Amino acid sequence: MNSLWHTRLTSAFLCLFLASPAQALDQDIKELMQELLQGMAAIQAGILMDDYRKIATNAEAIVYHRGPNADARMAISNELGMEARTFQILNDSVRRKARTLKQAAEDADQEDVLDAYNELTKACTHCHNSYRKRLRRIN
Repeated sequence: MNSLWHTRLTSAFLCLFLASPAQALDQDIKELMQELLQGMAAIQAGILMDDYRKIATNAEAIVYHRGPNADARMAISNELGMEARTFQILNDSVRRKARTLKQAAEDADQEDVLDAYNELTKACTHCHNSYRKRLRRIN
């Protein structure tokens, strides 16, 4: 009896502390955005220090950034419907702009790096402004 009570009590406490599926979904998207933000900040630091290797490394990380987990992808698709394809196109644009930045950094061409960083920032901002509010509603 004591063991059963202990098991039930432990289960009740775990339920209180574990995130709901919606919270886990929101957390995955937030973590993904934070990873991209950290990459952008590192690129900016690299630009300020003329550290082309740092720029190239972080641009490459953005090119190959992970996508949302399967549950988040499904929720995004459900929320956006037919617009999910446009969302993917914007994500692909971010990846292409990051690839261009990586190449400019590898060439150590400061003007091209600045232009590519500006274009990457625009692509990120465009996607963010287009979908941030709607995707906050999925949780």
